[in-house]
Amino acid sequence: MDTYGSLFASDPIFAHLMRKGFGTEEYKAGATITRLDRLLAAVTHYPEEKERYDGIKDAVTAMQQDLALTDAARNVVAGRIASIEEEVERGVDLPRKHADLESAIKEKERLLQTISQFDHERKTCDNELSAINTKDNYYARALAKVVAYLQSQDSRALGKIAASTKTSADDKLVENLARICDDITKNERTIADITARRTSVQQTLESVQDDIRRERRRIEDEERRAAERRRQEAAEAAARAAEAMRRAAQQSSHRQSSIGGGGFGGGGHRTTGGF
Repeated sequence: MDTYGSLFASDPIFAHLMRKGFGTEEYKAGATITRLDRLLAAVTHYPEEKERYDGIKDAVTAMQQDLALTDAARNVVAGRIASIEEEVERGVDLPRKHADLESAIKEKERLLQTISQFDHERKTCDNELSAINTKDNYYARALAKVVAYLQSQDSRALGKIAASTKTSADDKLVENLARICDDITKNERTIADITARRTSVQQTLESVQDDIRRERRRIEDEERRAAERRRQEAAEAAARAAEAMRRAAQQSSHRQSSIGGGGFGGGGHRTTGGF
């Protein structure tokens, strides 16, 4: 306790042990020191394992936050799928080729596969979180059993146990704690694997989002080109109409001029004939 006491200060279990007299001079002078110190020597991996376990819990919290971000990204992809379905359903207002629609349908299939990966990743993470929480409860119950056992015995009884046995229920509890520590190590590796898988899925998402952005830019470019073609065609049609009107006006003017010139010539001829 001189070595680890400060680490246990915030732990209610060990605080209770201190209140019961564990670690005091009276305790150190008693015959129970061999037994209880052997027990606590095994459990004193506790501060290290507790620190590692807290690190895992922090990783779990980060994982939950990442899952929330993954859900948000999933919603973005789902929204893109809905827009593709809408474009395909209305046949797209733009004069798009069949190959363009086929490309959009393939993109939708790829996005659906990405969402399936998201769902699988969430299920895996949820299962791991559930397993970690179960171990957390088991860990707390095991320590509680240690405390309950120590509470039920006085120093003399514990001294007799220390002198007469090599294994006891205490040792079984310590073995359980050791197994829990092994489980923690396995969970650390599992979390590392999940993190690697999540990174892979995130990279896939980023690739899909890049594809979406390129597709959107292509559609926008096509829309602009189509609009420009429509404006150009409208301008050309207006120019042709104006040219046709100008020519019609010229032809009308020529006809009127021709009619007027023929009348004067005929009158002069008739006058000459009279003389």
